[in-house]
Amino acid sequence: MKAIISTFALTIVLSVICMAQFEKGSIELSLVGMAGAQKSTAEYKTFAFASTSIDLFVAEYISIEPQVDVLFNPLGPPAESIIGNISGSQRIANSNIAFFVKAGYGRGNSAIYPMTSEMTPRHVVDGWNVGIVDVGGGIKYLISNRAALKIEANFREETFPTIFYYFSPYGQVNTYEADVTDSNIALLIGFSIFL
Repeated sequence: MKAIISTFALTIVLSVICMAQFEKGSIELSLVGMAGAQKSTAEYKTFAFASTSIDLFVAEYISIEPQVDVLFNPLGPPAESIIGNISGSQRIANSNIAFFVKAGYGRGNSAIYPMTSEMTPRHVVDGWNVGIVDVGGGIKYLISNRAALKIEANFREETFPTIFYYFSPYGQVNTYEADVTDSNIALLIGFSIFL
């Protein structure tokens, strides 16, 4: 946590002396998130989701984007994932608005979005065995040459093995393992700082 705070502070200091562009060699540091609550039968459960990424522009408008996600909730350990994205950003001429799209694949240690009424991420047995497809797009509103507000519509598909239990008519408990796929759509809001 101390490393994340130090990196964030250094980014802010460096952004004062750097100019933002979507050109080869540019770097963009982003933090997006969402928070919410879900009502189960008796009570509300809260959660917070945060995602940070570093866009490394390898060509004009095109970047490689390593992304780290964490779902925090009060009922269990955080769910984490690491994703590698390819993204593209295009600024509208003479405007503070830029559009972006991204797509990538990664791995996680659990299903990261709250899926059950108890709001507990589904942790799987073997560690980082959740396959994640991540696709998103949205708008960046540049508030200066060094910073932007960011809104992203995000689609995420997670596939992971799980064990199913069923009972035979003769009272036997049988199990089988199969992959489960969850699809999630979310609206993420955050900001970017350009180095």
